[in-house]
Amino acid sequence: MNVSIINSSEKEKLKALIPEEILSDDCFFLGTIDERDELNGVIALKQVSSHVWDIPFIYVTDFLRKRGIGHDMLISAKALARSLTVSSFTISFIEDRTSAALGGFLKNEGFFEIESSKLYHTRLSAALGDISSKKQFSSIPYNTVVPLSSLTAAKWKQVTDACMSLTRAPENDSYFPIPHDRSYYNGEFSFVAVKEDQTPIGVLLCSTDDEILNIDYLISLDPGNPMVSAMLIKKLCTKASAGIVDFELHFHAYNPRILKIADYLLDGHYLLTGRHVVMMLRL
Repeated sequence: MNVSIINSSEKEKLKALIPEEILSDDCFFLGTIDERDELNGVIALKQVSSHVWDIPFIYVTDFLRKRGIGHDMLISAKALARSLTVSSFTISFIEDRTSAALGGFLKNEGFFEIESSKLYHTRLSAALGDISSKKQFSSIPYNTVVPLSSLTAAKWKQVTDACMSLTRAPENDSYFPIPHDRSYYNGEFSFVAVKEDQTPIGVLLCSTDDEILNIDYLISLDPGNPMVSAMLIKKLCTKASAGIVDFELHFHAYNPRILKIADYLLDGHYLLTGRHVVMMLRL
């Protein structure tokens, strides 16, 4: 099967395979379409910088795996990238028993690990119970926390600029910039803490996957205020607990501060799930 760029007339085929947030995340796609006009493999590519492309998604139909389709898609992606002076690919995934095949495939293709963080989880009901038992949180003013869905484009830019400014400070090497576009995050379960003048002082960004709520990003823009992160997490737990789903809350320790926060807020009531792994391929 030949590998080609998925054109606009074929993109309807992607909806059955690819998460909606990736379809809307400014990616382009290469894929294999068989003689029955069915999509059997797809790789999503996103420009991170002038010399780096990320692979947010790669898939091959189950019964066609181990037949070289993934390899062929990567060969085509590399040829296209080199022609545009791109020098490396990155890819990230959760390393657990279900991802063993993906990890082995990537290593065989020449990818190597550049960073990783442990992934933890707890039940949302347990998290809210732990947080609600702490009396010092009872006076947190909820009107200082607003959902991402209510932010204007101008306010969102103010948030991302503030995060980027903090991460660029040489003394703040444990901070990192917001990794995805706004559309990647769930607007109802993501929040920004603000001062009275609406200046952002903290950000918590989440994505959802069925009954899993992922804390993808947590940052305090006011390091002198220890309540900012607690305020954001309590707001998230209260909001998510208002529904009928007892979400499983996932978070990773890329930022070492989050484990300290978890120990304080959750009294150590969380379990290790696996690792969040980032790999690179030099072209």
